[in-house]
Amino acid sequence: MGESRVTSARSVAGPLLSSLRSMNTDNQMVHRSRFRRPSVLMVVLALLGALVLVGLTSNQLSRHASSITSARSDYNFGQGYRLVGSDGGVYSFGTQASDGSLGGDTLPAPIVGMATTPSGGGYWLVGSGGAIYAFGNATSYGSLGFTPAKPIVGIASTPDGGGYWMVGADGGVYAFGNATFYNSLPGESITPNKPIVGIAASANGAGYWLVGADGAIYSFGSATYYGSMGGTTLNAPITAMASTRDGLGYWMVGSDGGIFSFGDAAYFGSPASGSLPEPIEGIAPSPDGGGYWLTGSDGGILQYGDAQFLGGMASNTLNKPVVGISVPTVLLTYTAFESSTNTLEIYASATGKTTNLGYGMMPGTSPSITALPGNSYEVAFQANTGGLYTYSPAGGLTNLSFGMATTTSPSITLLSNNQAEIAAQSNAGVLWTLGSSQTNTGLGMETGTSPSIVGLTTGSYEVSFASYGPDDVYDYGTTYTGNTGLAMEPGTNPSTVQVTSGCCQVAFANTSVDVEAAGPLGTQTPGLGMESGSSPSLIRYGSASLIAFEANTGVLWTYSSPNFTNLGYGMEGHTSPSAVSYPDGSYTIAFQANTGTLWAPSMGTDINTGDAMNTATSPSSTD
Repeated sequence: MGESRVTSARSVAGPLLSSLRSMNTDNQMVHRSRFRRPSVLMVVLALLGALVLVGLTSNQLSRHASSITSARSDYNFGQGYRLVGSDGGVYSFGTQASDGSLGGDTLPAPIVGMATTPSGGGYWLVGSGGAIYAFGNATSYGSLGFTPAKPIVGIASTPDGGGYWMVGADGGVYAFGNATFYNSLPGESITPNKPIVGIAASANGAGYWLVGADGAIYSFGSATYYGSMGGTTLNAPITAMASTRDGLGYWMVGSDGGIFSFGDAAYFGSPASGSLPEPIEGIAPSPDGGGYWLTGSDGGILQYGDAQFLGGMASNTLNKPVVGISVPTVLLTYTAFESSTNTLEIYASATGKTTNLGYGMMPGTSPSITALPGNSYEVAFQANTGGLYTYSPAGGLTNLSFGMATTTSPSITLLSNNQAEIAAQSNAGVLWTLGSSQTNTGLGMETGTSPSIVGLTTGSYEVSFASYGPDDVYDYGTTYTGNTGLAMEPGTNPSTVQVTSGCCQVAFANTSVDVEAAGPLGTQTPGLGMESGSSPSLIRYGSASLIAFEANTGVLWTYSSPNFTNLGYGMEGHTSPSAVSYPDGSYTIAFQANTGTLWAPSMGTDINTGDAMNTATSPSSTD
């Protein structure tokens, strides 16, 4: 394993900046202005007859190309909303499609609330008696099997759509699926001054808020109390609440349309006093949290901030009044990349906007990003000083005082204690891990390669990397440390993900430059040829795994045993994609297109952001 190369990477680190934004010599990180390459039509559909993947004929490709379809089309983010009536009638607008309703059915109790799945491809309706009605890709995790002490008044889904809570007028909370019970008002022997009228989930799903008709807020679990209107004389009772996308604030709305915002929830406006034909019954945030919609009992829509008016029911005669409005819980995806001007940039899916952080990167390297609680992120990258840095919106920029090997990139993951752990090749060619402490593993890495780290459910981590000398996949961690004997194409990187409680599956380019995977799910050698010098991206995909890779035709492909598909996107040569899986089984992929621009997850699909990337670099996305 090249023990003679092992030295302390920190002791040989080159000089690092004291001020990252100073403009100076080439070995310093510089703040550069952003450059945007003109966008061109970039998707290149490969002609199936011309494809020659290792081990497959063009006829085989034609036969198998449609055997797997991406679930990405299920995602319906963006400007759109659904309204629900007390009779279960559902009214859909914008990107939100109708997946069925109860309108015209005889119900045991009126519908009082609605929650949308994270993908927007389905929804739950709840009746005042606790009955659940699921539509689209929403799964029913159960209804109340008894009569609640007080009528049910609201529902909120977990962020991943794997469960939901319903709340009664007395503040009783009932949890289903993977929704955890964090107590309730009756459980704490609290009797609200006024009936509870709504519930909202925290961003990480580890808590919830309840709101009373008097504006009182009750917080449970990780939901932070940011203030309330309890004890204040209101012009009209509160009828609904909604939390911000990052869970650091919330809005409540009165039946007169009065808006009360707390935490980081911004006030974008409200209707003039006495201007409403019918009372307001619901509030929902826009996709990026830069606005909100209000709905009246007549189905009328009022929009504020960047929320767009997409239609309403005010001009229609309804059988029963509207009781709520619902939008998807947007799964924020952040994509980090090195721009064409060698600076670190972040693309946010919820806003569709790119932020140039202005931090100079080592040309030819790629950042690594991981999701943090509260819909935030932390990114690790090699600066143009050769040093390892991290950045997060809350923590800012951090110099880890660690010298990295030239042309290599770090890998970052989030551990179960919500602390980040990084794996990187030092400038002595040795694998280090950096988190609460910095550990020199003493294991030599192949020159110019980068590791892959994954956080485990046990609280530890596992690292896969190309070993020095034989170019084999080598593992380092608590579950296994040693040479796997899996031979890799020289100069490429493995990708690892936890797939069982045992540990991890690893994907890599083998010596035949075919995609290969091995681990608890078995060895997979489908004979699919890869672009030489590129590396695959491996994600958990349901009970299996999915590999995204650049084929030897320069086109983006995926493989999930036993199926594979040509996604038809032309990629920049010698680059690697970054796949992201979502809890409902969907996925998106970020990659550098063959025009040099970033394609990234946005509102549940892949779009051309128009952001110019540095040649031969690859993006990294959070899930």
